[in-house]
Formats: sequence, structure tokens, C-alpha cells
Amino acid sequence: MSYESLNVPARISRTKETLREHRLAYLFVLPTAVYLVFLWWIPFLWGIRLSFFSYPFFGESQFIGLDNYRYILNWDVFYTSVRATLLYALQTIPQLILGVGVALVVWDLDRFDAITSWAALAPYVFPPLIIGTLWKFLLDPNSGPIFGYLMEFGILQQPIYWTSDGSLAMAVITFVGTWTFWPLVFLLTIASLRGIPSSHIEVAKVYGASRIQRFRKIILPQIQTALIIAIILRVIWNLGKIEQPLQITRGGPGWDTSVLGIVLYRLAWNRLEMGLSFTVGIFLAMLSFIIVIGLIVLFERRASGVSFRG
Repeated sequence: MSYESLNVPARISRTKETLREHRLAYLFVLPTAVYLVFLWWIPFLWGIRLSFFSYPFFGESQFIGLDNYRYILNWDVFYTSVRATLLYALQTIPQLILGVGVALVVWDLDRFDAITSWAALAPYVFPPLIIGTLWKFLLDPNSGPIFGYLMEFGILQQPIYWTSDGSLAMAVITFVGTWTFWPLVFLLTIASLRGIPSSHIEVAKVYGASRIQRFRKIILPQIQTALIIAIILRVIWNLGKIEQPLQITRGGPGWDTSVLGIVLYRLAWNRLEMGLSFTVGIFLAMLSFIIVIGLIVLFERRASGVSFRG
């Protein structure tokens, strides 16, 4: 260990000098840091503490150790909810395919590309609850126009009562989520595409490269950073989404479409068991952390060793 590392006054002096040099940057970061500490980290740590308590909404709290965790891990509904959460998060895949596909089409347009871009972003302009209300009405088996037209044209003999079938209900909320949030992928992708010099594409055409070859060798390497950001953001948000599933199916039938956020909500406000609710929140945070860290490690390994290949 060097003398300089033990020279505390010198280290303090360098720290003060660094703070003076970058004080404007720190001032810009400060509001975000305060937000994260007081509105995220403190509630999160408080939630970890409460997960070790029996904490009814009305009444005295009581320390019970790991009993909440044992209850959740032995509760069949929890595993049904984890499955629903993972299935709901898989909508990231169709969001990615749709967003990238439409971005490529719009980028290749010679005319009306601006109007088409605005049309593609339309679902993202409206709040998710409005989009959910719209699709709930359109897909209503009794009064929705979609099933009405399908029966009128003879495609269906009777409406499909998807609200009573867990698999169909999951498919519906996944479809609605995909339709609502795919424009984010489109937005990130089209921004990256417009940064590609047109000369690169023209040279590839001169040398006879097909569309697939141009995509693999020129376009994909240029947009892969945007795709990584889009995938990570969409996975994080899809894992924590609650508003549309709660609005469209209320988590039913039974618990089949109850993502972990809905289970947390039901335990907190239907059963008034705040301790169990916080415990489910801890599991949700752990699940999100594991999946996102796994994605980051995977992308870093690909970036350092193997590039994206079609």
C-alpha cells in the first residue's frame, strides 16, 4: 500500500477538487438521486423489513420471521402467478418483431414516411388504460363489434367467451399489451436506422447484396444497441405491468392471468395482508433482477465475443 493511499488529507483535498470541477454535473444528477433514494430505495428496504412481519392493514404488526416466505412458497397460486408473469413478459418478442418490421418498412419508404411514423406511434400516445378499455369493448363476447362482424360474415357461429378460459384470457391481455407498447421498439429502431449512411446501402446494392444480406451485414450491426435497450426496457416494464391485466380480466378466470403485480394488489387491498403483499413484491423484484442481469450478461458476452448474426 503506497504512502499516497494512506495520506487522508490529500485524498480529501482531491475529492473536494473533483466536486468543485464537476459540481454542475452533480447538481443535475441530484434530483434523480433524491428520487431514487426516497421514492424507491427507502420504500424497497422498508418492504423487505415488513416481509418478516404479520402486518394486517388494521391491527398490530408482529414479527414472524420467514413465515410469509414459507406461506408464499407453499401457495399454488404463487406458481400460477409466476407462470402468468413470465408468459406476459414474453410479449417482448412480438413487440420486437413488430417494431423492427414496421421500422424497416417506414425507413424504406420514399414518400409519406413521416405520416406513417406518426400512425405507427398512435397506440403509444394514449394511456394504457384507454387502450385497454377500447380493446375490452371491441373484444367483448356479448356486445363487442369484432365478434359481431365475425358472426355476421359466417366466420364464427357463436362468440368466443375468452374471459372464462385462462389460456385465451392470457392471449388477449398479451395481444393488448403488444399492441399498446410495440411503438417504443419502433421508435428506438427507426431512430437508429436513420443514422445509417445511405451510401452504405447503395454500395451493398451495387455489389449485389440481397435484402437479407444487407440486413445481416449492415443494418443489424447498426441497430443492435437500440435493440438491446428496447429488449431490456420492455422486459422490465412487462414484468411489472398490472394496469391492463387488472382492467381487462381482473386476474381471472381464477388466478390464471394474475401476474405477480395483481397478486400483490389482491393481498394488499382484498385480504389486507400487507406483510404477504410485500413478500410477493420481493419475489417480483428478485425475478426482475435475475432476468435483467441475465440479459445484460448475455448481451455483454455477445458484444465482447460474438456479434449478432442472422
